[in-house]
Amino acid sequence: MDPAVERLKTGFEKFKTEVYDQKPDLFEPLKAHQSPKYMVFACADSRVCPSVTLGLEPGEAFTVRNIAAMVPCYCKNKHTGVGSAIEQAVCALKVEVICGDRPQPLRRDQGPPQRQG
Repeated sequence: MDPAVERLKTGFEKFKTEVYDQKPDLFEPLKAHQSPKYMVFACADSRVCPSVTLGLEPGEAFTVRNIAAMVPCYCKNKHTGVGSAIEQAVCALKVEVICGDRPQPLRRDQGPPQRQG
């Protein structure tokens, strides 16, 4: 087997035995549903993992990763991947906080951010 593929397989097996199997109270409820508090927009940069840098556990964040953590303006026919992720997070999952490259996260009860300047 290719060494790169073997590394992924070994990594998954290690996760399964050392993390997943050791934390049934965390993972068992996630089998049935997800109810993340956060929606996180993050860069796809391989050097940064938002779950690690933000200290989040599985199930806590609905994450969208792309180049530069971009959130394009709404368009009915373009950028539908990001738009559908936002719709899923806000309408179906009822996330409370949306954050990304903003110094302050946007909370569900705040409304849209105000432009400055």
